[in-house]
Amino acid sequence: MPLVRGRGAKFPPPKLLITTNLDNDDAFSSDVVELLRREVRPAPGKRIYSLLYGYQYFTDRKFALKMRYTNNHFLTLVEPFDENAETIISYRHTKAIRQQPTVFIATRRGKWLEIVHEDNVSNDFRINIKVWYIPLLYGRSFADFGLGGFRVSCAGQWANTLLVVPVRFLVTAVRRLHRKWSR
Repeated sequence: MPLVRGRGAKFPPPKLLITTNLDNDDAFSSDVVELLRREVRPAPGKRIYSLLYGYQYFTDRKFALKMRYTNNHFLTLVEPFDENAETIISYRHTKAIRQQPTVFIATRRGKWLEIVHEDNVSNDFRINIKVWYIPLLYGRSFADFGLGGFRVSCAGQWANTLLVVPVRFLVTAVRRLHRKWSR
């Protein structure tokens, strides 16, 4: 694009580096790239984008919960594409939103899917003021994540929400308190 000087000057858009954290056992909704493309605005310096809503799927019980999680590990860093570029890997997700200006993107449906399985070391219930769990009391297909045959049933969601979630939450809280007191 040519540079034009004077009133109504047009300059080439700044070159941006956009990096997003995604583990190999998790997923994004198929429209996340388009959503970020619409939301990203050129700004001076660096900026974090947080997709507020997502899902946790627990493989041991075959149930899912919707989450509102401000500093989830699916953050996107938008920064100038230059010699000072860091990428999102340079930030711990639990602290990133305090280190850079952050844009929170709220959507009706969750945009990320975290798979909680027996090989995860740190993914489980999060007991934190910044995390809200929202029960999915209906069946849910995850076709919008590219997982066509993957769904949770309505009956399973009700049973797990009423019986398993409170117990799992309590067990997680007791385990964390025990670890804290053992130090």
